[in-house]
Amino acid sequence: METQMKSILGWLVVLGLVVGGAGFGLWQFNQTTQEQAYHLELAQLKRGFLNSFVGLRIQSTDEYRKEVGIALTKYFGELDKLAKKYPDFYDIERELKHGEAELAAGRMPESQKLGREERIAITLDLFKRMRQGQYRPLYTGSDKTFRFDVWDITPAKVSGEMRAKMSYAHWGAFGPVSYQSIIGNMPIEQEKGKPAEVKQFVGDGQPPSLQIDPERWVAEFPPGVEIGHYDLPQFPREATSVELTFVFDIRTIGGSSQTATILFDDVPIPESWKVPEGQKWEGQERLASDDELRAAGATVQDVPGTTRIDADGAEINVTR
Repeated sequence: METQMKSILGWLVVLGLVVGGAGFGLWQFNQTTQEQAYHLELAQLKRGFLNSFVGLRIQSTDEYRKEVGIALTKYFGELDKLAKKYPDFYDIERELKHGEAELAAGRMPESQKLGREERIAITLDLFKRMRQGQYRPLYTGSDKTFRFDVWDITPAKVSGEMRAKMSYAHWGAFGPVSYQSIIGNMPIEQEKGKPAEVKQFVGDGQPPSLQIDPERWVAEFPPGVEIGHYDLPQFPREATSVELTFVFDIRTIGGSSQTATILFDDVPIPESWKVPEGQKWEGQERLASDDELRAAGATVQDVPGTTRIDADGAEINVTR
């Protein structure tokens, strides 16, 4: 009888393990299915956002500033619904936690973790701005369905030197973007009896100081955008505004190459962007063209013994 009871108990233990294992397996299967459903619905949300954003890339500046906020509000409203539906899988800090776990396990050096965290922090900052309705580009332009926004410009110290940190977001690129050049022209107030000059900085083939694919670091980030920043040099003290020209090489859907040019023609230069008092500005200088003088509201002066530039870019020697 005792032997029989032990046998029955043994079978009950085995049965309990089997049932428990089956229950765990069912739970695990359900979790996997739920996670797949979350990512599927997230992908559908992103496709819808991309389709709705196509028209925004070619709108006028005023229309775009209004409509981009509406599009982002709609996107984040739907994302909030997903977060409530799948609370176990919505996590905008998953890459941050992954880096910490990898470092703790000895599988990631500290330097790599810090590099990751810089990109994650910038991505999360812009993600939260967009979510709170605070994405308001200071300057925006479009060319060939490529939209380039500058959403913040602040002074920043880089390698011990002050710079103007220009944070950007660009939308609508098919594949990688080649950064051909960035040119800054700063007309200087004309002094009577002297040739007018334009101070200038030029970066040929100059990529941004930092480029980020935000979806790499936050899977829930709105799609179709690259973010980052340029660290622009300080400006001469006498400059009051700068004309910024960005030239990009972008790809079409078919893979061919085309040039996109974005111009911000009157960006005010605050004191915090300028070289300190008494410090020499290191940059290029050239004579202003007649058109540039007229655009700035200055009178074209013929200064004897100098050369000026006419509307066609030709040099004119002034003899009297």
